[in-house]
Parts: sequence; structure tokens; C-alpha cells
Amino acid sequence: MRRLTRRELLEDALWASTAAAVAAAGPSWAAEEKPKTVARTIGPNDMIRIACIGVRGRGKDHIGGYVKMKDVQIVALCDAYGGAVANVAASDTAFAHRDAQTFCIQYFTSWTAASSTAQRLANMSNVYSAMRPYVPGACYVNYCDLDLPDFGTSYWGANLSRLRQIKSQYDPGNVFRHAQSVPLM
Repeated sequence: MRRLTRRELLEDALWASTAAAVAAAGPSWAAEEKPKTVARTIGPNDMIRIACIGVRGRGKDHIGGYVKMKDVQIVALCDAYGGAVANVAASDTAFAHRDAQTFCIQYFTSWTAASSTAQRLANMSNVYSAMRPYVPGACYVNYCDLDLPDFGTSYWGANLSRLRQIKSQYDPGNVFRHAQSVPLM
């Protein structure tokens, strides 16, 4: 068996995640007319290790039929990490997801008609739920997701306790805060 290149592995992971996302949303994707302008968007995300995908050649056949649809409503954007990002230890900065075999899947959808909101949000929820068994629950902090049950652990992993100590020392009054900032101790 031939060893896969990094590019082939990432490509296969992209195809597999996209196929899973498309399949989870179901055939209602084609029901709406393609929007001409973007007014509303939503985009949760997952950090994932390539090794936990472990697919080769799966998904390409399934995705072919969906590519022909006139309106794909959810896109899985895959950002490969590694390179210089992996040269810094996870504990050296706030950003914990530095493994050379990590990438981020950002699920994205957009629409213009207010009447599409409920269906688009349901589709995104279905895709996101369908991916839960395959992802570790880690997320990229700059793709904020207010629906995360434990945003601190998802964004900062093992660095959260150290970040909480720093936050408590330098901002004890919690002046610098937002809905998902580092919480005080």
C-alpha cells in the first residue's frame, strides 16, 4: 500500500467531511433559489486531527451528485495547520491547537431571504450534529460560536487554567470581556 502525501490526506479528509455535511443536510438544499446577495451568515467550526479521519477515497462518489445541485447551502472550509504553527509548543501561547496534523473545518452558509432562516439554521445544526462523533470538540477561537457548551475548553484546551490565572491577575475587574472571553478564576 502506497503511503499518502499530506496533500492527498487533506484532500481525502475534505471530501469526506464535505460529503458528510452534504448528506446530513438532506435534499432540501436544492429547494431554494440561489441568492444573488449575501445578507445572513453562520459558521461554526471544528479543529480535527487528520489521523482521526483516516479515509482514503471515501466521499468522492457521494459528493459528485451534490456538486451538480444548483445551490449548495453549506460549505466545509478546511484550513490546514502545521508548518510554522506546529513549531511552537501548544503551552507557549494561548492557541493550543498546534499539532502538525491538525486542520480546522469551518462550516459556512449564507442566505438572503428571511423566510430561509429556519431551514438554513436547521441544516447547519444537522451537519454540525452529524460531525460530532468524528471531531474532538476543539475549535478555533477567532471563529466564535455562541452555541458551544464549553467554549473555554474548546478554544484553549489545556491552556485554559493558565489563561484564567493570567486573566485574574491582570484583569481582576473583568474590564476586558465579551460573551466568550477567558473567564475569571
